[in-house]
Amino acid sequence: MAVSKLSDRDIRSITRQWKRGRPIRDLADYHHVSRQRIYQIIAAYRQTGLYPYPQAPGRKPAQIPHETETLVLAAQDQYSLGPTHLEKKIEEEYRMHIPHNTIYRILLEHGRVEVCNYFFSFSLAPRMSRAFAW
Repeated sequence: MAVSKLSDRDIRSITRQWKRGRPIRDLADYHHVSRQRIYQIIAAYRQTGLYPYPQAPGRKPAQIPHETETLVLAAQDQYSLGPTHLEKKIEEEYRMHIPHNTIYRILLEHGRVEVCNYFFSFSLAPRMSRAFAW
């Protein structure tokens, strides 16, 4: 049986249907998940009384140390560079490697840089029309 990701709505539906006495096998077949997964959802619901929604996927961003933050802000005040050039300058001057992604996060938090929407800032339409003109 193929396993699919259940939405919050599906989880609410499973617990409601289970409370109404619908068989576990029917719930599992309907939602295309294993019976074991249905039992997991029900067990979590019984323990807490809350719907067991899945957590957001991915790694949580690490906390940036205060010293790193002050160093980046001081270097940015001194040199007025963007994150990638600032990364190299900090490495030369302070002998400390701070990734440009971290520098970007710090500058973004303090309003010193705008959100980068480079990928969406240009249109492909003019280039596409030239490329496919036959």
